[in-house]
Amino acid sequence: MHWTVPGEDDEDDKALDFYFKSVEMRDKTPEEILRLDHLELLPLLPATQGGTSREVIELMMKRLQASGDTDLPYYGYLVSGRIMKFLGQQDELLWLQERYKTMDEKFRSSPVYQWTLDEGIAIGEERGKAEGIALGKSQTQAQTLAQMRKRVMEIVVERFLSLAGLAGEIIAMINNPDPLLDLIVKLAPAQSTKEAEQILLQAQAAG
Repeated sequence: MHWTVPGEDDEDDKALDFYFKSVEMRDKTPEEILRLDHLELLPLLPATQGGTSREVIELMMKRLQASGDTDLPYYGYLVSGRIMKFLGQQDELLWLQERYKTMDEKFRSSPVYQWTLDEGIAIGEERGKAEGIALGKSQTQAQTLAQMRKRVMEIVVERFLSLAGLAGEIIAMINNPDPLLDLIVKLAPAQSTKEAEQILLQAQAAG
């Protein structure tokens, strides 16, 4: 890539050249990324070869927590959850979920945590508008729906983070307080990500 002198199109008048190298994280090993000694790259470790092993995740979290940054550890867990889900590593996802619970209070101080929660709520609100969910309903019921959607997302983000996207899509299609209340009652005592996912999919199937 190159920039030419302003107002000129001739390549001979180029002012700056930029050279980029495309890198596939899946082709890298954790050791290669660690040797670069860049803190901001550590949340990407789970995307490397063998990067979802518990040893690598623990090492990543230890270094990110020691940095004092509240966002980077949260990013690390987000990436870990998505990669494990993509690879179908259910046992590792369960372990990550249990490990995440111990970090909950620290993650709450991260702006990214709130952005994740807000994004899930926003998905529900935007899709609700698109589908006309609020059409003909009273202001009180609309507020009730919003509050109940928020509560569902709070439970999911706090306890089953990897399901946040799925939950946002499902609650967007629910325009009745009763199914939302049923979701809250069932999700609150759920013991695993798999159980929570089944509850969400059942709600989706019920329409």
